[in-house]
Amino acid sequence: MLAGALASPLGVYADVLPDKQSVNISQQNGKITGVVEDSMGPVIGASIVIKGTTSGIMTDLDGKFTLNDVKRGQVLQISFVGYKTKEIAYTGQTTLKIFLEEDSQALDEVVVTALGMSRDKKSLGYAMTELKGDEIAKVNSPNPINGLQGKVAGVQINMGNSGPQSSQRIIIRGNTSLGGNNQPIFVIDGIIIDNEVTKTGAGQDWGNDLKNLNADDFESMSVLKGAAATALYGSRAANGVILITTKQGKTGKPSVSLKADWGFSDFAMDYREVMGGEERRNLIYDGLVADGMVHKKMTEAEAREYADGEIDDYAPKPWCGYIDWDDVLFQKGSHQTYEASITGGSDKFKYYSSLGYLKQEGVALNSGLERITGRVNVDYQATKRFSLGVKALFANVNQDVNDEGTSYTSPFYTSKSAVTPSDPVYNEDGSWNRELIRIADRNPLLSATYDYRREHLTRAFNTVYGQYEFIDNLKFKTTLSYDYTLSKGDRWYDPRTSNGEDLNGDMKKVFYEYRKLVWENALSYQATIANNHHLDVLAGYETDMYDRDHLSGESSNFARY
Repeated sequence: MLAGALASPLGVYADVLPDKQSVNISQQNGKITGVVEDSMGPVIGASIVIKGTTSGIMTDLDGKFTLNDVKRGQVLQISFVGYKTKEIAYTGQTTLKIFLEEDSQALDEVVVTALGMSRDKKSLGYAMTELKGDEIAKVNSPNPINGLQGKVAGVQINMGNSGPQSSQRIIIRGNTSLGGNNQPIFVIDGIIIDNEVTKTGAGQDWGNDLKNLNADDFESMSVLKGAAATALYGSRAANGVILITTKQGKTGKPSVSLKADWGFSDFAMDYREVMGGEERRNLIYDGLVADGMVHKKMTEAEAREYADGEIDDYAPKPWCGYIDWDDVLFQKGSHQTYEASITGGSDKFKYYSSLGYLKQEGVALNSGLERITGRVNVDYQATKRFSLGVKALFANVNQDVNDEGTSYTSPFYTSKSAVTPSDPVYNEDGSWNRELIRIADRNPLLSATYDYRREHLTRAFNTVYGQYEFIDNLKFKTTLSYDYTLSKGDRWYDPRTSNGEDLNGDMKKVFYEYRKLVWENALSYQATIANNHHLDVLAGYETDMYDRDHLSGESSNFARY
């Protein structure tokens, strides 16, 4: 008669009662070592994944890999950019030698490389990954960089915790410096943009400037990783380059596109679960009993009497029942997006224009972003040899953030490390509870209700270019770009909260203005010889000029309500 079953990573076993002969059924998992090669030798960074799972590994510098716990019948998927994906069924092999074939369709694709030059993928001499704008826009994130998450090998993206707008820290192929900036440079339509984190408002993380861009305006986003790919940008590109190309007009009748999107967001999993109120009370009670018996040399009965008298100082039962502070300090996030664009033109004149609205509420209180963006791209072929164009962006952003770090007003810290289930939000008479067990009078919901941090940002990023082709493929292009950002930050501590009561209210305002002018000139020549040899010659000169103005003021002692 079957008594029970036990599942193990090494197999499945069934146990029976001793009076019957035992039966042992096992399914052993295997270990595979192998190498992935192409016609040129080992393939570095190829992905080997067990189909239908998230288990996998990448090949090392020799194209080798080791994969453990593979079950018979499972299928291995081997893939790499520019090659056809290969599938191999596991039947007990211990070693594999895998040959990948080039995907001619992918390699014939034309991509945009450094300084706006277009090339076939197969003719590139460096590592590059390109994503289409539609793939980036599907992520529905205020910061388009999040669209790269999980789609480009070797790219790591970390997000700040101040809300939907918080800065995205992106690392390509690991850190190159222990103390310096390890982020790549960002190039939009050939112009390097400032991607620093805005620190308006008492050093608060307001996110980097990419949040001002609308991903629906992107034609493509390319990640350049190799040294040869970044050579044209000098030492600034030591950490890689992310190229963004915006949409251009297309020949034909006007085409109008409308888009509306709504959605909700929440934690994918419980974030650092904490004990419930009764569970916490019982644990502390047991600790008090142990303290009485071990340190105070009491009998068990005396220790329990001691614990009964002390427990309400540490874990009382609140008048309203135990509190789940996650329900108090967090909410269901939401977003809504509306986009309208029009494109069209003739052989000589092409245009693309768009208008977008985004509103997103974060899962934490006082975290959200509202953004309006507008873009106009115009290209005009004046003569057979001469063309010019304009690319203009306007963005207006309003956002709220909450505190970070170990501040009691930081919801992520407070809900796990400061408040307890025994702390009610309100007293029985409806007033705010100002006697919390760990943090005294610092009620985090009281602060979230009356205190705030806000930023209002206006940005204009305009580019004008002219290009003349002297002979076929010999071109001179001059580009003038002006980037302007005005940011105003407000921080208010209300006199009714513990932040502001000692100061009788405190207001801080910060103004930040950024201006950058770029003039870029490039003479280029491209030629293909005998279909297999490519010649690129480029001579360029660039002048950058920028300045920043920063002004802040703080005042306290306001009239009370």
